[in-house]
Amino acid sequence: MVFIFLLKLLISTSILASDPILASVIEGGNLEDRGLLIIKTNAGVFAGGFTLSNNFSHLTGSYKGGKDIFLIKFNNDLSQVQRGIYYGGTGDEEIFDIKTDASGYIYVAGYTSSSEICPDTSVKKALVLKLDQDLNILNTLCIGGSQNAEARKLIIDGSYIYILGSTEGQIESYTGFIGNSDVFVAKVDLNLNIQDLIYIGGSGPDRGYEIITDGTYLYVGGVTGSSDLAGVSTSFQTSLNGTTDAFISKIDKSSLSLVKSTYLGGSGEEESIKLAYRSSDQTLIIILGTPSPDLPIIGGENQKGLNDIYVAVIDKNLQNLSASTYIGGSNEEFPQALSLDTSEKLYITGKTLSPDFPVLNTSVQTSYLGNGDVFIIVLNPDLSLSASTFLGGNGEDIAHSIYINDYIYLTGYTSSSDFPVKTTRIIDNQGNDMFVVYMTKSLKGRGSGFTGGDGELSQPRRTSIDKGCSTTPVILIPLLLIPFLRRFLIGKL
Repeated sequence: MVFIFLLKLLISTSILASDPILASVIEGGNLEDRGLLIIKTNAGVFAGGFTLSNNFSHLTGSYKGGKDIFLIKFNNDLSQVQRGIYYGGTGDEEIFDIKTDASGYIYVAGYTSSSEICPDTSVKKALVLKLDQDLNILNTLCIGGSQNAEARKLIIDGSYIYILGSTEGQIESYTGFIGNSDVFVAKVDLNLNIQDLIYIGGSGPDRGYEIITDGTYLYVGGVTGSSDLAGVSTSFQTSLNGTTDAFISKIDKSSLSLVKSTYLGGSGEEESIKLAYRSSDQTLIIILGTPSPDLPIIGGENQKGLNDIYVAVIDKNLQNLSASTYIGGSNEEFPQALSLDTSEKLYITGKTLSPDFPVLNTSVQTSYLGNGDVFIIVLNPDLSLSASTFLGGNGEDIAHSIYINDYIYLTGYTSSSDFPVKTTRIIDNQGNDMFVVYMTKSLKGRGSGFTGGDGELSQPRRTSIDKGCSTTPVILIPLLLIPFLRRFLIGKL
């Protein structure tokens, strides 16, 4: 009985508690360093973003000026940096998405304004890079014309890459540009040669943020201020409701032609959209960041704050919503990324400013700590909340990319001096730094067989021994006994 009591006490004080954060690192230099993308492959974990630092830790090459791209290859548990590179010119560069093909080559999408990279560049051009697994650059593609353009997302489907971006003018010889800014989709081979390109949009401003496929069709998500989008006559929402609404367009992949589109928005200004394809019922999952209180709710919750997460399920014909809900607290939420796992649970991450953001079933962090914390949400297929957590410290923390396999891999940036990090590689920090976190999908520790008084494990890096509980039994245990108890617990439970 005494042994069991001591065992529970040790667990409740985090001496034996399993930390859901399995590894976490902060990387950076003397200025601003933002993590914007992450992916896990058989070769390791790849993360990247942009930096203003000329002394970013672990990067080879040199900083050229403005915003430069960085890419880092970690081993699987983040304990080693295997390689890191700068890439850029005298202008600005950013990257927003990363994918791998069946042969293991890596592709990133973003933009550049450097003439050393894209000749005769006086404006931003969409940029796509192909790299090997050691981060050697093999091919470069610039897409654009006389006006600004950028690539936001890409997907790889067999022998082709489909690149989604936005442009403020006609791209090369491809006609059909309509408004003051349009979305474009480019079909590109694996050596980064353009095969075809189409524009999507109307007479107003249109921006592209997401592209996915069901194998036959492409689905593009963006935000529009155009009241004259094509292909909306038989869709779920046929007209623009606010100054800007989200939109989804369905595109025939083989002919690269528009099939239909729908608006999705309320009286406010929708500012972002993320998409995922769910194969079990052949539907699209939609994530919006929205201030609109009047989006349709089907079996879900009403808006809670000033800017909430909105989650909806729509059929592939873009005609019917089958489920939808708001998620958030009393202030603002900004969703940045989502991913589906093999059981079709949905993982959403971003930034929250709400101290009362709904938190459930987590031993990561249950309290809001700073000037904006990361949130992670896990939703069941019916959009009910499975688990959710804060993640952050005393400054601003925001996640920009999430990758799911058997674990969660997360990247973003932080200004918090107490971000829950296990390894720090910062040089003279004066701005935000990139973080990478590797954690359990359950948002709980892997050894959570015992629980504390409230049924949750204590937070692994935020708590001390409860002042209301006598510490005498712990003090009387020889310190050398603790490793034995840990091994005993692991072996017996």
